[in-house]
This record gives sequence, structure tokens and C-alpha cells, in this order.
Amino acid sequence: MQPWEITLNRAHTTYVLWKTHWPDLRVNNQGHHDLETLIHQFEPLAQQSVTTQYALDDAERAAQDSLEKLRLLGTHVPHIIQGQLDDNAPLMTALKKVFQHRPRTVAGILARMRDLYPLWLMADEALAAQTPPHPPITRRLQKIAHSAAMVKVLLDGYNEQINLAGQARKANHVQKAAMQAHDQRVDQLNKNWYKVVKSSFEKGTSEYEALKKIPTEKGALVPAVLEIKSLKQGGGQGREVIIRYAPKGGERSTRRRVRWQVVGVDEDYAHELPLDRKGNTLGPFEPGTTLQIIAEVANSAGTRSSAPRMITIEEPLG
Repeated sequence: MQPWEITLNRAHTTYVLWKTHWPDLRVNNQGHHDLETLIHQFEPLAQQSVTTQYALDDAERAAQDSLEKLRLLGTHVPHIIQGQLDDNAPLMTALKKVFQHRPRTVAGILARMRDLYPLWLMADEALAAQTPPHPPITRRLQKIAHSAAMVKVLLDGYNEQINLAGQARKANHVQKAAMQAHDQRVDQLNKNWYKVVKSSFEKGTSEYEALKKIPTEKGALVPAVLEIKSLKQGGGQGREVIIRYAPKGGERSTRRRVRWQVVGVDEDYAHELPLDRKGNTLGPFEPGTTLQIIAEVANSAGTRSSAPRMITIEEPLG
């Protein structure tokens, strides 16, 4: 269970007892009808939290995918140009500047491609002028031949993808904060109500004994939630899922597992592996497979799971 689900479970029981035994009781000027309203607000908030997380994951992966394509093309196409046109002295001289940019950082990848693009066009023109004319240079990625024109689209669109990812990140932060604030509000009302009722009746009375139905936990012993930081496609076959976890979380847990389901195939999280804090790798999976993944930590006091994350396996880049 996620933390908000624990609060919701307690709120359901609190509401039933409040309405049944003390319908006129108000706590901080709130009655059982107010708690009922708060209960109904959990599901829309939870759905929106999942939606914004998936949107963020999709936006970040789109930008990462474009950057990786630019890196690969920027690495291989200069060598294709060299092999095809090594007798073109002006072009070979211009390529030296391209090779000065190391495609190991975002800045290096983009700088190399910005210098390479016009040379790619020049190379295509030079090939077309040969007798007989040669076709333009392309490099296959994900079974698609990428041309200079397609690279220009990737290059121009990358900054917009970064902007969209930033907007999605902000929306996700706002939604998580809204869920956390709602959870804290309901949790506090649950606890205040419990405190008032428990202090109002003697032990042994039916009212006091009814409180035993309220699920309570020794909060200090419950493991802290361990969230998934990122899901990326990669690995030796290019069809594996690489999982990284948040630097904090999982404290007080004695058991840690990563669990997943194949969307459209499994009804629940039917697969699991021991969770490695340094990261897990799942797969390989066939392209088109969609996975939903959670991190689960537990001890004798209870079990906590992360927010679900989703990824669809694409054709590997190469």
C-alpha cells in the first residue's frame, strides 16, 4: 500500500463509527459528512497523480530518445562521409571541427550535430553530383533510415521536448504536493477524532471498545516508502528495463522487492525480484511490451509500495 491508502483505509473505518455512534460529534468544527467528502476526493487525486507521473515519464523519455539518436548519428555519420568522400578536401577539413566535439555530454552532442548538419547536406550534394549520382547519406536507427532532413527535425524539436518535460515535471510536483496535503489533512482529522473519542469515554464502555476497530500502526516501525527514480530502456540487448531508485527511502525495511506486471497480460504484479538499492535490470522484453513497476518494502509492522511507474519497450537504437 501507498501511504495515502493507509490513511484512506483508516478514514473509512472512522467514518462508519463516527456516523453510527457519534453522528452529532464535531471535531474542529468538522463532522462525519466532511470526512466523507474528503474520502471521495482521494481517488481523483490518486488518478491525477498517476496521470501526471506517466506524462512526465513519457516527456523525459521522448527527450532522451531524441538525444540518443542525435548522439548515435553524430558518432557514425561523420565516418560515413569520410568513407564516401575522402577525396573532397574542403569537406574533410570541415569535418575536423565536428570531431572536436566529444558526444559525451548534452552540450557536446548538440554542438557536434549543429556542425555536422550543414556538412551532411554538402555531402549529399557532392554524392548527387557524381556520375552516376549516388543516393544521399542515411543511417538506420530502429529499422528506419535517418536522413539529414530527419536529423534537422530532431535537432529543432529537442529544445521543445526539454520544455515540455519541464512543464510535465512541474505539474507532477504540484499534483504530488496536493495529494500529500490532502493525505495529511485527512490523517490529522482521523487522529483528532480518535483522540477526542478515546478521551471522552471510560475503558470498558461500548463506545471505548468500538475504537478497537480503528486500524492503528506503530508509525516509527513502519518502513519508509522507497520511490522509483527512473525507468530507462537499455542493457546489453537494448530491450531491458533499467531501474534506479531514490537516494532516500526504505528505511526500517527488512524485505525489499521490485514487482512488475505486463499490462494487458497480468492481472496483478505477478513478477518480482529482490530489490537492489544500486538498481535493478529487468528483461529482455519484446518491443511493444508495456510494463507497470513498483518498489515494495516491508517489515513486521507493514508493507509500503511506491507509486506505480510505466514503460513501453521500443525497438532498440543502434
